[in-house]
Amino acid sequence: MKKTLALFLIIYSLIACSSENDEQEYESGTVVREEAIAEEGQGIHDTAEVKTQLVNYKIYNNEDIYDLEDFKLAGLNKPKEFPPDSKDQNGDPYTPNSKNNYTGWFKSSQFGTQDIELRFYSNHLDAKEFGKPSADSAMQLTKKTVLGSVQVQAPIFGGYILTGNTVILCSKSIEVCDEILSNIKNN
Repeated sequence: MKKTLALFLIIYSLIACSSENDEQEYESGTVVREEAIAEEGQGIHDTAEVKTQLVNYKIYNNEDIYDLEDFKLAGLNKPKEFPPDSKDQNGDPYTPNSKNNYTGWFKSSQFGTQDIELRFYSNHLDAKEFGKPSADSAMQLTKKTVLGSVQVQAPIFGGYILTGNTVILCSKSIEVCDEILSNIKNN
């Protein structure tokens, strides 16, 4: 009886540990974003309200090395390269230590055509060390649009995934990033 019980406990422990590892495939978190909301007839600088929003990200801890071709095969369209030494308005590197950067679009089954930005690094460690802080900063970026007499400042990105040597930033939501990454894994 003791041997059967011990065997049962060992098998149960192995199954439980296996299930935990499947669930812990990635770490996830949120970036806090503050958005200025302009009321009709006001400019964005006359804003009466600031809205706080949480933006999701995932970090897959793997050593996979991706390149542009992987994303093209997964459905990335019309990729355009932008220089890795691009600077922000303060003169700081926009994507520090990245090797290649691209923008393009992806047709999501859930959200339709969505903009994607890819940042490639030498390895996973560089992607985490340099790519995560710049991706967190990118979640704060907005674009200004004038609609009649109302100025709207909308976020550029809705989430990101860091996997292997790559940071994938998606315009609508993290689900778009999930879908293109799933397509890569299925190819």
